Amino acid sequence: LGHGAVTAGYGFYVDASLDTDGDDRWEDQTAGNPTGQEFLLDLTSENPVTRVTGVSSYPGISAAYNFPGGQTGNVAGAAMVTTGTTTPRSFQNAADGDWTNAGQDVSLELWFRPSSLSHTPTNGQTLFEDGGGTGIGLFLNDDLIDFRRANGAGIISSSSISGIAGEFIQVVGVWDFTAGGVMNLYVNGALASTTSGITGGDWSGGDGAALGTRGQANTGGIGNGQADTESFDGEMAIFRAYRDRVLTASEVADNYNAVIPEPSATLFCGLGAIALLRRRRSQR
Repeated sequence: LGHGAVTAGYGFYVDASLDTDGDDRWEDQTAGNPTGQEFLLDLTSENPVTRVTGVSSYPGISAAYNFPGGQTGNVAGAAMVTTGTTTPRSFQNAADGDWTNAGQDVSLELWFRPSSLSHTPTNGQTLFEDGGGTGIGLFLNDDLIDFRRANGAGIISSSSISGIAGEFIQVVGVWDFTAGGVMNLYVNGALASTTSGITGGDWSGGDGAALGTRGQANTGGIGNGQADTESFDGEMAIFRAYRDRVLTASEVADNYNAVIPEPSATLFCGLGAIALLRRRRSQR
């Protein structure tokens, strides 16, 4: 797949291409499932989350989950739960201990493709959120990607993604506590925005985490219930979380390159096709 290796050390990893069992769980693919966590897919709402295949030209993405969007509350998404139960969970109360204590960093990687870049809510659509008002979150706000931390104390945004929204987009949010409260936001392997001096202790509270919807009572990184957001409308293929780990720019690029097409292979196929066409023409 692609032409790079995924950066090792993630503590949680779900991939729609590997989740072929057809149940309502998006299971962690990490060896031994050390977190004891997984995502419970909302298959029962009027507009359920569904698995779709053949969704991308990228060799690293052969399937995704389609999120219907346009809803508020805790529906139309995938809530983090304890494996085998429906108990909402945050990374604060993960089965392998609290990921979120002051002093612990985190890197969050998501591959998604939006259905639309025009949204009604002030704060856009939820891509990922954890922990309520004291938590952290990634949001699609019209044609921008927002990374929020600690009840609005820190927010950074990408430039417009309108030119790349036709394919899956890699977004990586990095919270670097040990460097003095640095937040980095990467889009498709490149640094899109950064800030520093963001105060706060734990990077997440106890409210449950979720993809594509509000996890529990409040919205991570914003707070106050729904916080002028709605559920995500589009597709999600991959989510990874790195516990107490700050991904470097080169590691983010490695993860991007592990999914996108191999340039040399693409070029080889293109040159081969041209050569074949010329050979056929010369034989006429």
